[in-house]
Amino acid sequence: MTYTLEQLSKALCVSKDAAKKRAAREGWPYTEQTCRGGRRRVYAWDALPADVRAAVERHVAEQAVAAMRSASTGESFPAAVPSAVDASPAATGAGGLARGGGVGYTFAAGGGAAPPQGYQIGCAATAAADAGNGPLTRGAGSTPAAPTLIDAPAGGAFEYPASSPAGAMPALPAAGAQAPAAGPFSRTDALWDAFLTRPESVQAEARRRFGILLQAKRAMDAGLPVRRALAEAAAASGESAATVLGWWYGRHGKVGVFDQPVEDWVPLLAPDYGVQARRQARFSGPAWDWALAQYLRPEKPSALRVYRDLCAAAPAMGWEVPSYATFERRLKAIPSAVAILAREGRRALEERLPALKRSVAHLGALEWVNADGHRFDVFVRFPERFGGGIGRPHLIAWQDVASRKILAWRLSPTLNALSVQLCFADLVETYGVPQHALMDNGREFGAKVMTGGVPWRFRFKVREDEPLGVLPMLGVEVHWATPFHGQAKPIERAFRDLCEEIAKDPRCAGAYTGNAPDAKPENYGSKAMDWDAFERIVAEGIARHNARGGRRTETAKGESFDAAFARLYAGQVVRKLAPSQRAVLLLAAEGVTVRADGSVELLGNRYGSPELMAFAGKKVIVRFDPDRLDLPVRVDRLDGVHIADAQPMLARFDDQAAAVAHARMKAQAKRAARQQLDAIRRMGEIEARLPEVSPSAPPQPAVVQIVQAAQPACAVSSADAERYSRLAEAAVLGLSRAVGQ
Repeated sequence: MTYTLEQLSKALCVSKDAAKKRAAREGWPYTEQTCRGGRRRVYAWDALPADVRAAVERHVAEQAVAAMRSASTGESFPAAVPSAVDASPAATGAGGLARGGGVGYTFAAGGGAAPPQGYQIGCAATAAADAGNGPLTRGAGSTPAAPTLIDAPAGGAFEYPASSPAGAMPALPAAGAQAPAAGPFSRTDALWDAFLTRPESVQAEARRRFGILLQAKRAMDAGLPVRRALAEAAAASGESAATVLGWWYGRHGKVGVFDQPVEDWVPLLAPDYGVQARRQARFSGPAWDWALAQYLRPEKPSALRVYRDLCAAAPAMGWEVPSYATFERRLKAIPSAVAILAREGRRALEERLPALKRSVAHLGALEWVNADGHRFDVFVRFPERFGGGIGRPHLIAWQDVASRKILAWRLSPTLNALSVQLCFADLVETYGVPQHALMDNGREFGAKVMTGGVPWRFRFKVREDEPLGVLPMLGVEVHWATPFHGQAKPIERAFRDLCEEIAKDPRCAGAYTGNAPDAKPENYGSKAMDWDAFERIVAEGIARHNARGGRRTETAKGESFDAAFARLYAGQVVRKLAPSQRAVLLLAAEGVTVRADGSVELLGNRYGSPELMAFAGKKVIVRFDPDRLDLPVRVDRLDGVHIADAQPMLARFDDQAAAVAHARMKAQAKRAARQQLDAIRRMGEIEARLPEVSPSAPPQPAVVQIVQAAQPACAVSSADAERYSRLAEAAVLGLSRAVGQ
């Protein structure tokens, strides 16, 4: 068994000159053989040093594994043809190397004839035999693994441990053995995918070579011999005949195209500028696994720190560790998504992944609205109706998704379901009922008064007796935004603008708190804004936000949000509520007892109506707007039947106008009561003058029969009896006539 300097240099991962200098320095015995182009040195296997033979064994095994894994892409494993360089080792299966570095065989696809002397069909190395060692895939890095049992294409397996004795080589596949079936992607797809990742200069060179060989192929199809056709194509393009011949048959491990499909020629002809296969330094598999686990920790240790710990533990564990540059290069080959997830967490990975841009060009006004709350970074004095004190108020806003206009808003000391409901009532009263509502996942937006009857992440099941909320009652389809994902709600972008427009308004100087604990202004806490003054600033800021031109949204296109909404709203069919239906959008306060004077007490305010006097001492439902306690309230019975609209009965002591108005109202009520009483009395007088009705005559029977008294029994002759009978009949007839008169 003999090896050339080129084969030995590849096994030792050094240049040919370096291998030649070492052979001369150590006195390796050699013989010279005649080859095309001159003579070359060959070295006998038994005369080589032990480390060189071990390197050759490892290189041959790696090439065998690479060849079998390359065959597992789905094409038939080529038939083995003994190498023309070293026939005896190939014939015995001892693992001799073919010219240019092979696996001891020159493979001809389909078992056909071998190419000319010095040319072969090579296979690119695709994997290593152990943890990160061996050649890399062309143009790609390698994430090491540590398998020792490698599947053979024929279905068997062989084991090649690092400590195997010299000469113990893995068995090569038998001639004509079939590889496993191809996967979902063909070999052509894989070649082109890899080719399209190469630089444009490499792709252009591959297409130039393809044009030259395509010209030669046309000449071959016309009957010109192969070598002559290739020589003429080379002469026409300015290339040497040997170069074009190498493209056709393959050379130095490069695959030729003479027996390949034409659709694969372009990627196969791509030059290997900067992507030549190379070996990695030895790295023990357990050592890499340990170092990788240490590096992929949430504490994010540096690569240098992990490498130092690795070097400290390697002697005791018997690990083989490469240089720091190699270790760092392998860390960089880890998929970025895996490294970010392990070191920075799921949230960081989600932020790094590409975001989805959602179009609203197909939406109309009020088709989709979204709502959220924002806490201003401004100290404000809360009014007494909110309990007083100083704090940071909350803004609750509803926004039209298509135009991005803020349609309704309210200030509140806290985020609560009542404020959300009243703000939605303002939206419906001003513009109409929307079709879809994108809601925040906060409990104030998911309260039953708003979304009762709709599943929610805190209310997965809907009870049968659960009352419907305002949104499902009005036919609004509720959608929930992704929790802790601000990009899911367009209104978050508006809140960022309002922070500049409102919180940093010059009138809020001294009351601004900063947007973070470490971003407090120099005048922090020097004053607090009055509620009414801050409410005016909010109104002005939102108006400016809606009216500012030059918006670059999908629907505004340079217009303002107001203009975009007006344009969409003008062509939209909008559902609206009648004024009397607005009561369903207000809060219901149950258990309010009517006083004897027909008034009710609510939040320290008194409301009264004459119609309520009939319900004195009874409980009623009062619907009201807590932000507008000066407005009348709606009073309903407990079964929901409307009673009256009670007027506010509270005024300042020195408010003469209010006193006069109240006196006028009382006078009107008394006047109305007197008029009703007079009407009742007049109705009573009319009934007293009606004519009297005389008793009716008794009814007459059809026949009257006289009752005869009982007589004592005596003897009566027949003549007397007949005479008495005639007298009785005459008497009855006379009585009947008298009664008839």
